[in-house]
Amino acid sequence: MIREPIVVVGGHVDHGKTTLLDYIRGSTVADKESGRITQHIGATDVPIDTINRLCGPLLKKYNFNLTIPGLLFIDTPGHEAFSALRERGCNVADIAVLVIDIMQGCQPQTFEVIEFLKRNKTPFVVALTKIDSMKGYNSNLSLQDVMQEIDEGRTLYAQDFTEKFYRIIGQLGEKGFNSDRYDKVKDFTKEILLIPVSARSGKGISELLLFLAGLSQRYLETKLALDESGAGRGTVLEVKEEKGFGKTIDMILCNGSISKDDYVRIDSRNGVTVSKIKMLLKPKPLQEMRLTKEKFEHIEQVYAASGLKIVAENVSEITAGDSISVITQEEAKNLESTIKSIRKKGLKGVIAKVDTEGSADALMELAKKNDVTVYKVEVGTATKEDVLEAKLFKEESFKYGAIFVFNKKVTQDVIDYAESQEIKIFSSDVIYKIFEEYGKWIKQEEENIKKRELEGIIYPFEFKIIPAYVFRQSKPIICGVEVLEGLLKPNVRLIQNNKFVGVLKKIQDKGKDLKEATKGQEVAVSIDGNSIDKLDLEKPIYGFIPLGQRRFVKKYLMNDYQELIEKLDNIYNAISEQHEQEKNS
Repeated sequence: MIREPIVVVGGHVDHGKTTLLDYIRGSTVADKESGRITQHIGATDVPIDTINRLCGPLLKKYNFNLTIPGLLFIDTPGHEAFSALRERGCNVADIAVLVIDIMQGCQPQTFEVIEFLKRNKTPFVVALTKIDSMKGYNSNLSLQDVMQEIDEGRTLYAQDFTEKFYRIIGQLGEKGFNSDRYDKVKDFTKEILLIPVSARSGKGISELLLFLAGLSQRYLETKLALDESGAGRGTVLEVKEEKGFGKTIDMILCNGSISKDDYVRIDSRNGVTVSKIKMLLKPKPLQEMRLTKEKFEHIEQVYAASGLKIVAENVSEITAGDSISVITQEEAKNLESTIKSIRKKGLKGVIAKVDTEGSADALMELAKKNDVTVYKVEVGTATKEDVLEAKLFKEESFKYGAIFVFNKKVTQDVIDYAESQEIKIFSSDVIYKIFEEYGKWIKQEEENIKKRELEGIIYPFEFKIIPAYVFRQSKPIICGVEVLEGLLKPNVRLIQNNKFVGVLKKIQDKGKDLKEATKGQEVAVSIDGNSIDKLDLEKPIYGFIPLGQRRFVKKYLMNDYQELIEKLDNIYNAISEQHEQEKNS
């Protein structure tokens, strides 16, 4: 059996994500009697029967014989659970829909989503929305006929569409993705599908559902394998008070099953928690989970993939993005005992297992010389309980997520369990080699963390427009600039005089696109969203760094750009004060 693929929808604000999902939900109303259509926690379950009905002849045309149960859409793309999906447990997104307004092309939030998908290796298709907004659009034509009109290229609509379409192909190409129109793609593994849609009329929705279902089934079959008897695993979307229930958890069950009275382990940024499911709740068909006036249906068991609400014990410290795993009663008892013991001692460090007491003394001596904190050293081999302790310690620092084993064999089940919990075991019959390998691992992990945290980050920059080199006044502004400080990169919002003044779209030098420009360089740039007469040519312009990125900028780039970062902090504070004053007035 395979479960439903979980589909997450992302894109820039106002590009049509909600309208697209609203149409998909509306198209399923006719199948309400089937009992499979539910909309809850911002989740829409579209069963395979509905997809088959909507796609009709397209199934034969593209040779898709669909056997998946359906598609589970999650309309929380900006949600913390979406951004945390790699580091915290269950992978929420199996596949994604990147929504791009064909009139506007890729915008800052589009590129943020692209970087996220790229970093997490999440496959995606592109929905090109608002194809009905261009002049000359014929609402009576089918999508296939519209594509034929575009290929013939005789109409004003065809010319306008083609120009905007290839602009988006170019933007995706700059990010390393080959893409083409869905009906022209020959190798689905090498090209991103661009599917034109009208979310208002529903044109293109059938094609979008077909390719999401077909590609998921064809290329994600191993990932979607469902063990109905397997322990449930999922991710927290929301934690909130619910009248009559107290604090409840909205979650997505990604795999396996979960039942009333199950014990669960919750891996939170606040620590590991053991809880027991008191109630499993599902909304009525087509009821939004967030609308609490309606009554919920009490259920005994649910299988993945599914959105549900649970009432459980000990949930005060749980937050969005935390992972939930079903465990046995015995595992719950052992885990609670371990947690209490560790918290009582208040100590953390590497766990070491050795063959003799003499080896224990030698290991502790080497630990002092290498400045390694050891929580405990015991005679014996590593156990699953050691792995669990190391997992708890890892919450304090990744350096503690390790076990040293000297001159003892580690069983395969412990090795497998350590891998599943991302705990590193360093085992050798030469004691100093353990510390050598541990030191190399620490350096590599620090580099990986730095690389991960700096990936896609906006560097601080400051530039000034050169008045003599203004080539275009607006839509977009094209002008020459001098980089005064920092590292200039495209697709960044701009600030001048404590106000947002547009988006830096492209950087060029002698007609060639650049990925960046450094201090002292004079380059040509395009600025979208403003006109030159509204900018102060005498004053510098700065790049806006989103709040979530600023701590990484300070952590890694402070030495290189201290003065500029401090200047930007003052600008951000001034903008915040202005917003507060406007709000109060």
